Amino acid sequence: MFFKKIIIVTLVCFGSLYAQAEKLFAVDATWNSGTEYLQVENSSFPDLIKTFVDHSGNFSGITGNQYDGSLRYYGLPNALKISVDLNLYTLHLTSQLTGLDVTLQGVDESDLAQKLIDWIYLEGDSAAGTFLREAIKRSAATITDGNPGSSTALLAGNTFQMFGLFQGSSRDQTMRGSEAGAHVGFLVKSSSYEIDTPVGKMDGSRTQINIPLWLHFGSRVSLVSNIAFDYNSLEGTEFYGLGTDLGLAFRPVLRLDEDRFGWQVTPFFGGYGLASYDGVTAAVLGQYGLINRFEWRVFDRSLISLVSQYTAFKNVEVSVGDYSLSTPINQNILKNGIMFDTPVFSLQSLYANIYFIDTRFLEDANVNSFQTLGGGLSYRLKTFSLNLHLEADYANNYQNLNVGLGFAWDL
Repeated sequence: MFFKKIIIVTLVCFGSLYAQAEKLFAVDATWNSGTEYLQVENSSFPDLIKTFVDHSGNFSGITGNQYDGSLRYYGLPNALKISVDLNLYTLHLTSQLTGLDVTLQGVDESDLAQKLIDWIYLEGDSAAGTFLREAIKRSAATITDGNPGSSTALLAGNTFQMFGLFQGSSRDQTMRGSEAGAHVGFLVKSSSYEIDTPVGKMDGSRTQINIPLWLHFGSRVSLVSNIAFDYNSLEGTEFYGLGTDLGLAFRPVLRLDEDRFGWQVTPFFGGYGLASYDGVTAAVLGQYGLINRFEWRVFDRSLISLVSQYTAFKNVEVSVGDYSLSTPINQNILKNGIMFDTPVFSLQSLYANIYFIDTRFLEDANVNSFQTLGGGLSYRLKTFSLNLHLEADYANNYQNLNVGLGFAWDL
């Protein structure tokens, strides 16, 4: 059943490359009292807005100085209605999502377009924040929160894998994390995903790099950290992320060589920055949480791990003059997972694992939960391991295939 699901998700993800996909952003423009109509898509929000306001480029067919547009925002159609009046250099913004009714004033076409970009990008009033919060809840394609491909889900997944559901870094059979000294890791993950939106399917790809480090203070306490890099492309719109997490792992019940049961608790906190010019997105997220890990040694060298994690996210306000970054985040995520790790036949160095993870968004989100199926191989020497894994995330409107390759080294 596991491999059947992997094959299905693989076919969905890569088969979608041949399907017609939609851009994140579009404007349905009307003019001449609604008798003329034109739709223009774009992966760059600033480029779309600038050409719409001064009716250049693909909008050059618009005539007159008064016209209207309906904005598709992160795959959410009719998210914002825009009425342009170039006689007065005003934009009138309305939205059925929040009851929004705002007028922006500029000095020329270029300034007027920039006013709208800044209104989205930098929160000039509470109406912008309210609009963004509602869009995040309603769209499966938003990149900050509320769906399996969002930054909050990504960060929760990083800490869960690096600090909780991790494998051993050597053939040592003692409790994971209680090895002497320290160990460092390096993991590269590549993803291909597909999102179902009201306007059609959208395809994306993602590359992640994680660098975890464990410093052991005796066998019961460890300082754990992770540095994360992220590059994400969704229908040509590019996003970049950088962050770090720090935790302190305590082992109230220490499992030694011949013991069967171990228990580890890890409180952690971290920060993450996300930016995109084309997506008109910038956010600084703070997170904190707690990871609980139980592990049982079964047979001689096999291990079952049960891991639970609670993570809370808040956006960190960054002021720019009279403005502040306007990506409001208030999310809590609960993850539960189980992993079975066992040697392959009687080989001393080759191990295989299989795991299942359930993820729940506890606050308002477009996707309330998603599940992860994964498996991998690990080649372990005395102080070094090479690890390969394949996993699939799936939800009602989201499918993702993830391949990871990395190593861990005891220092």
